[in-house]
Amino acid sequence: MKFRILFLALLIIGCGKIKDAKKAVDSVKEFSKDMKDISESTMALKDIDLEKITLEEKEVRSFFKNVKRLNKKYPEIHFQIAQTAVLEATNQGEELKQIIKDETDMSFQDYSKISAVVAFAELKGASLELSKSMYEQLISSKEAMQLQLEKIVDEKQKEELRSTLEQTENDINELKTKLESPEYQKKLHNYNLIKKIKIDMDI
Repeated sequence: MKFRILFLALLIIGCGKIKDAKKAVDSVKEFSKDMKDISESTMALKDIDLEKITLEEKEVRSFFKNVKRLNKKYPEIHFQIAQTAVLEATNQGEELKQIIKDETDMSFQDYSKISAVVAFAELKGASLELSKSMYEQLISSKEAMQLQLEKIVDEKQKEELRSTLEQTENDINELKTKLESPEYQKKLHNYNLIKKIKIDMDI
C-alpha cells in the first residue's frame, strides 16, 4: 500500500525530485481519505430509494446556501457535487472534509448525501422535461394528422394515416399516464424546488 501511494505521488509531481515526494504523498493521502469518506456516505444511500425521496425546501435551501458561500470563498472548488469537489480541493492543497466541518453547519456525511440526492434529482429533471416536450410534440402531430386526414382523398393513404394516428394516440395516452403518475409528480416537485432555490440564490 505504501508503495502504491508513493507511486501515485511520483505521478502527481511528474518528475524525480524526491524532495517533493512527501508533499505529493500527503496530497494523495488526503485525497484517499476524502474519497473513502464519500464512498462511505454514498454507500449509506444504498438503502435509500432515490426514486421515492421528496426533498424539503429547508434542507435544499440550506445546502445551496452553504454551497454558494463555499464557492465564493474557494472559487476553484465546485461544491455542489461532492465527488468533483474532492478532486478540486485536493488539487488546491485543501481537505474537503475539513472545509465542510469548519465552514458549514453540515456533517461531511450529510453534505455528501444531499449532494448525491440533488444531483440525482437534477438528472431526472432533465428527463422529465424531455418527456413533457415529447408529449406536447405528439399532441401537435396528432392535430396536424387529423387536419391532413380530412384533406386526403385516396383511401390507401387515409388508411395509412389512420394507422399512424392511432399509434400516436396510444403514445399520447401512455405518456399522459406517466406524466400524471405520483412518481412523476414527486420527481417534478424535487426538480422544480431545486430550480426555484437556485434562481432565488442566483446560483
